[in-house]
Amino acid sequence: MAFQDIKAVVFDLDGTLVDTLPIIIDGWVKAFNKLGINVDKEELSARIRGGIATNELIKAYVPNASDEQIISIRQLRLSIIKDRLSKNLLFPGVEELLQKLKSKGIRLAIATGMSSGPLEIVVKSSGLGKYISTIVSSDDVERAKPAPDIVLEAFRRLGVDPKCGVVVGDTEKDVLAGKAAGAHTVLICNECGKKETVAEKAINSIGELSKILGLN
Repeated sequence: MAFQDIKAVVFDLDGTLVDTLPIIIDGWVKAFNKLGINVDKEELSARIRGGIATNELIKAYVPNASDEQIISIRQLRLSIIKDRLSKNLLFPGVEELLQKLKSKGIRLAIATGMSSGPLEIVVKSSGLGKYISTIVSSDDVERAKPAPDIVLEAFRRLGVDPKCGVVVGDTEKDVLAGKAAGAHTVLICNECGKKETVAEKAINSIGELSKILGLN
């Protein structure tokens, strides 16, 4: 199937549609520090960028954390970042693209490693609910990206065969999850000419997706 005949698009969220990653990372650093745990910010950032699930991230720094402690730490982190997440953090061009896609009858979903607490705030503050049919978070599946679970669940909820859809993200784990699900893949990167990728297409900004999908 050609990109112009796509029936659904599954987007990553952070780094793709919204600029929340610095806030998420800072929130974890401050939360762990409040618990008396010093973390290396670069190491923590690499774990998050690598797609680690929220509970697994907590266990990486609090190995013997009980279920109750995990919930408490998640709530602490959310209390630290919720005000900053309550702003519209959409990247330029995102809303225009989503409007075009929806007007063409293309089904839209988000498949994100972001946990449910921050996710609800971001979706509300950014107005994404007007365009997105379904949202799957890391809390909804067993395995995080690059496993295909979260992407497959998104397509299942949309009622679209992954072969008729495209996955759009800003990291290789997004691309690998999409390919493993059997979908077309697009990578958004700042310097595509200098970056090797297994994605079918690589673009510099999300606005370029319109041309790939034949919306212009």
